[in-house]
Amino acid sequence: MANVIAQITAQDKALILDTRTALVVPFDAPNWIDLRIGFYLSLTKKNNDNDPTGLAEDVTYVSRADRVWIGMKDAGADVPTLSTTNFAGFTCVPDGTPKVSLATSTGNRYKLLSNANKVWSVINGSVESQNAILASDGSTPAFMFFRSAVVTGYASMFLFRVTRPDPDNTILSTFIGVSSSPFEELDIQWSDTPSIAEIRAKLRTLPFMRSVAGFDIGFVPNALYFYWPFFNSRLRLHCYVVEKFA
Repeated sequence: MANVIAQITAQDKALILDTRTALVVPFDAPNWIDLRIGFYLSLTKKNNDNDPTGLAEDVTYVSRADRVWIGMKDAGADVPTLSTTNFAGFTCVPDGTPKVSLATSTGNRYKLLSNANKVWSVINGSVESQNAILASDGSTPAFMFFRSAVVTGYASMFLFRVTRPDPDNTILSTFIGVSSSPFEELDIQWSDTPSIAEIRAKLRTLPFMRSVAGFDIGFVPNALYFYWPFFNSRLRLHCYVVEKFA
């Protein structure tokens, strides 16, 4: 299959990525020092554009193509690696861990699992700074959740924020949005009407949790990057926002 645009509801169209296929979305935000990014995502079957059931799967690590990559990077098409590109976003490093799992969870959801619950990383082309994201209580591991059934609120919103000291600086501090209750949830809210307006409203008001501070990424990212490593499910992108706050 190829990437497709599917009508999910009367109000919602989504871009559905083919299995294990990357999407690069360049953006232009000159001289930013506070950049905020959000998107609505969901999952569906390999051969059905609107069926999130039965997608639980383990992917054994062989290469960087066996990792989730959802965030920002340079505009090249390469999967992020230590030697060829930079990246800041949701992922499931470190390398060499046995597998990444999409596991069933409570509340008609899947939970994305990986070694030591690491779900965020910043890579500068030679060095990798990785953190197990902790929720706002400072102790609970946080996870990405996706719907595992056709229920109310099928799309999940994810947000993050990137700052730097001045417009010429490549030292980035990255922050991640977390749901206030329960603390483990990185999905900010669920929606049947995913929209840019909903994302922009949250980007303005949501407290962001600190992830990696003061890491020199070497090159300021200029594109969004979406890559889903599973064989039995596809990633759906409903809408996204890249907003310069300062």
